[in-house]
Amino acid sequence: MASSLQQINISYLPSEDRLLMKVTSKGEEFRIWLTRRYTALLLKVLESQLDELGTPIQARTGELAKKLKQGAFDKPFETDTTTSYPLGEKGVLGFIINVSKPKGGAVSLQLLPEDGQGLNLNLDSATIALLTNLIEQGLTQTDWQLSSPAASAGMMH
Repeated sequence: MASSLQQINISYLPSEDRLLMKVTSKGEEFRIWLTRRYTALLLKVLESQLDELGTPIQARTGELAKKLKQGAFDKPFETDTTTSYPLGEKGVLGFIINVSKPKGGAVSLQLLPEDGQGLNLNLDSATIALLTNLIEQGLTQTDWQLSSPAASAGMMH
């Protein structure tokens, strides 16, 4: 998937001790399981991209981030519009992270299993910050003791 992103949801499943990322776009739902190791790598990649895009810490943690976060959690994740699961209803286990920068200032993020098809996201800095915040929210339910560098510095809330 590299098309228009509609929703992202991150939830923790204690029985799996993993985070489940669900992304919807045009009636399709993509599910990626995030292990502790993969989540730590993904947070580093996201923070690195925000740094490269010149997104100041204030934009990640200030009023804009709070508004994005509030908006992200105001609406429940809608599943009734899902018509297909390209990666299967159970999803795939995240193993590889690829990043590229196509023209236009966006970041292309690939979340892939060890073998097979994965998820391609084209993200701007606001969406990267939102995804980082969603992962942070998911991490509050785990005992993994992980956080993004901004959160570790006590700057993200």
